[in-house]
Amino acid sequence: MMENSRKMLGSTLALFALLVVARFAAKANSQDASGQKPAIVILTDANNGKSFTLNPGDSLVFRLPVRNGTGYTWQIVKSKQQIVTLQGEPSRDPPPSAMPGAAADQIFHFVAQKNGKTKLEFEYLRPWEKHEPPAKTFYVTIVVR
Repeated sequence: MMENSRKMLGSTLALFALLVVARFAAKANSQDASGQKPAIVILTDANNGKSFTLNPGDSLVFRLPVRNGTGYTWQIVKSKQQIVTLQGEPSRDPPPSAMPGAAADQIFHFVAQKNGKTKLEFEYLRPWEKHEPPAKTFYVTIVVR
């Protein structure tokens, strides 16, 4: 009798573990309404001036170069938020606490929302220097279908 209880408990635990693994695997491979897994597109300064086509739900990550401690930062100057939406605040990699003048990336995360076309434009500037032109500019054209 005790032997049968152990076998049943072991089978129940194995089945439970299998269901948990299957649930997480299904979530990790989730797809959007069109049956496609959302893409993650990573852009750098090498992509300046180019066009990209995304599907709604796709992620768009910008990694733009900065120098820590100089006061310069990338700012978004043009985008249609209804087509692509900024997710949270920009971050830096490595963080600003790294050595002054050290190279880093300022990272922006967007998600494609709905069909349309937008030009995402960034300027590299010191925010307090209102009458100075940006040191650099960066833009891409995004088409969401």
